[in-house]
Amino acid sequence: TWQMVLDHPLFGAGPGNFQAIYERYREASATEQIAEPHNFLMETLASGGFIGLCMLVLGGLCVLVITWFREDGDYRSGVSPRLGDRGEAAGNVGLGETDPRIESKEASRDASLARWVWLGAIVALGMIWMLGWISRQPPDLDASLYVIPAVILIGWLVVRTVGKVASRDLDVLLGIATIAIAIHLMISGGWTVPGVAIVIWISVGMLVRSSHLVLPGGVRFRHPVSTVAVVAIGAGMLTMLWALSLRPVEQQRVWMMRAADAQSRGRLENARESLLLAVDADWWSPDATLWLADFDRWRLVLDGDSPETRSRWEAEIGEVKRRAGEDPSIYRMVGAQQLHVFQKLGMPRDLEAAAESFQAALNWSPANQWMFAQMAVIERARGEADAAARNAETAERLSRLGGNIERALSRQMVYIPQKLGAPADRGPVRGAADALLGEPNDTPPRNSAD
Repeated sequence: TWQMVLDHPLFGAGPGNFQAIYERYREASATEQIAEPHNFLMETLASGGFIGLCMLVLGGLCVLVITWFREDGDYRSGVSPRLGDRGEAAGNVGLGETDPRIESKEASRDASLARWVWLGAIVALGMIWMLGWISRQPPDLDASLYVIPAVILIGWLVVRTVGKVASRDLDVLLGIATIAIAIHLMISGGWTVPGVAIVIWISVGMLVRSSHLVLPGGVRFRHPVSTVAVVAIGAGMLTMLWALSLRPVEQQRVWMMRAADAQSRGRLENARESLLLAVDADWWSPDATLWLADFDRWRLVLDGDSPETRSRWEAEIGEVKRRAGEDPSIYRMVGAQQLHVFQKLGMPRDLEAAAESFQAALNWSPANQWMFAQMAVIERARGEADAAARNAETAERLSRLGGNIERALSRQMVYIPQKLGAPADRGPVRGAADALLGEPNDTPPRNSAD
């Protein structure tokens, strides 16, 4: 992860790109494919660079500064802001005494706030279930039967207890809890872990509470973070999240489900139309476009080479690559399609296109023994003996690292770069890498549909 940060120091590799880019930094003997570095700080650096980390740190410092200099009771001054010594209470209330009118007013306000907290919790729970049913991914009912009653009980106890705790003391307790959670996230998870939401919501709650700031020298003013501003900013961010992420992803998922249903019923044209709508729904995802290319790949294999189908298929392959960025797994799937067409039709352009796709995937995953074995047999088919020998040697060396039998070349089933004709009608034909590279092995080539 640190090497990734050094290569992308300012803005990082981008949110969500860690898993794809991690392949080029993975230690050669390691086999685990990870989605994030299990470290909140390192994931922030890898995804957002030092600029993203600075923004995160500055946000945390703002919470600490506003909380520390907030005028909220006897934690620092030894005097409650409700007392008459500040001249805020009318009458002859002496030092250290509480004006009953102010006390009654604040009790009423606290009760009102408590009602709003309960109302907000109920609305949030309802929205979670509503969004779950809309997206056809409802929360776990069995877990909810235990969790919801426990949360209600704990919430009731907390509301009754915190009413007796000074606001300043409550800030300190919440601050310590937030720091503890952040430390835990630094060794256990990243931005995708639900615990991150706890840190965010506690910090927002500490920021928006109405109060004054008292800076060194007695300068006193109302802090600029208002509830209205935070709600407006939060609503704007949620709208952007819905418009740019949640809505496109959900729409594409729905259209792909419809395409799968139409395909299972043999309605291939309807399936293709649904896939076209899925492609348009999400501008960034390569999934629907890859599936669309797969449709035309099979048409080339089963119906023969057609200029119209080939032109459409190659355009779809180009769009898949554009959307995939530098994700080696996507390029590997593209290369598999191109080799399959070559196995059936035997056209050199398909072999060259497959070599280009697999070489790009190899450059982005230099510790993958399968990729080197695949490129070795491709280079041999292209007549590049030296390149084939180098790739075969690297594949052999990587296969012996880590003592993992799953890396053995006898278990690496690579695509055969030969014109095979009819045997490719059932799917891409593969064989054990050690056999194809000339090592003794009794494993025969097999069709990937087996």
